[in-house]
Amino acid sequence: MQKEKPRCFSGGQPPFFVQPLLFRDRRVLALSMGGRNFSADLVLGVAKRCLSGFPQVLLCSSLRNGYPFPTNFWLVCPWLQERCASLESLSGVSSLERHLAEETPPASWIAWHMAHVRVRLALLESGCVSFMRRYRSGWWRALTRRGIGGSELRMPPRVKCLHLQMASYLALGWHPGEAWMRKEFSAFSCSSPGRCSPEAAQQGGLS
Repeated sequence: MQKEKPRCFSGGQPPFFVQPLLFRDRRVLALSMGGRNFSADLVLGVAKRCLSGFPQVLLCSSLRNGYPFPTNFWLVCPWLQERCASLESLSGVSSLERHLAEETPPASWIAWHMAHVRVRLALLESGCVSFMRRYRSGWWRALTRRGIGGSELRMPPRVKCLHLQMASYLALGWHPGEAWMRKEFSAFSCSSPGRCSPEAAQQGGLS
């Protein structure tokens, strides 16, 4: 069995260890994409696994082919994806926005926004930072000012999608709307891990 070695990024951020993407993980993800082009080159590791050991959230690079990539935390758990999609169809985004506006202090949403900025910058090489600050000022402003999924900081809070919120919540271990998340999601791991097996993935287990 391949031994997993935790990966820690320099600079003190992000404040978590990242597990490597194993061969089994790559096989499941590749099969689950259903013909879509899945490139593991973008993936830096697994930020969160479910109770059965399958990836729930992937940590992705801040750059893709040299251009800013806004989704550092990518939700790949099929069970959570379906739950997020179901809630979104029932106005879940608006519900979370109301909770954040009425039940949480503005400072917590600002801190959430800035946490994603710190994660994004922590994943950049020092040479890349110097280059962008000198030659790509527009990219640098986007990387240092935009939050989750490349969203702008707005008050009252605006939520881009629940998939991004859940992925970041699981990876970082906190969310300003945690009470809402725990109320709407009865659990954060399914009871049927067979769906994530390579055989199940061939039939669309992940998407």
